[in-house]
Amino acid sequence: MTVKIVKDVVGSYLKAIDQLDDKAVKSGLLASAGTENIKKGITNEFGEPTRRVPERSFIRSTFDDEKENVTKRFKQIYEAINKGDFNVISKLRTIGIEHAGKVKQKITDIKTPRNSAMTIALKGFDNPLIHRGEMRSKVSSEVINK
Repeated sequence: MTVKIVKDVVGSYLKAIDQLDDKAVKSGLLASAGTENIKKGITNEFGEPTRRVPERSFIRSTFDDEKENVTKRFKQIYEAINKGDFNVISKLRTIGIEHAGKVKQKITDIKTPRNSAMTIALKGFDNPLIHRGEMRSKVSSEVINK
């Protein structure tokens, strides 16, 4: 009995594994969000007691909430590679887009600590992390080299 190699995928397999090892996914308020949105994000993420702004974590808390899911998604990429699907960058982009969506949803969903009565009066509603929605709209993701 002879073995005939129909398609040699060893090179593609190794390249895909190297890509997965060499890349990382960033999501949140990246540099492209602009200085003002990043400042707003930092102020809300960590709070600013001198200005009486309480901590309302939307990035760290989303990371904590999604850690298991993201780990599962990376395992799925390894499984896909083992089955001959070598489109690593596309799969990493998908993880980033999904995670950025979760961060945006967290911004929408956070209700506590509530805004002060004065802030509610100024905004006309009580959604602590949303004023005009600009910061939320600037949440994004990207695949980077490690």
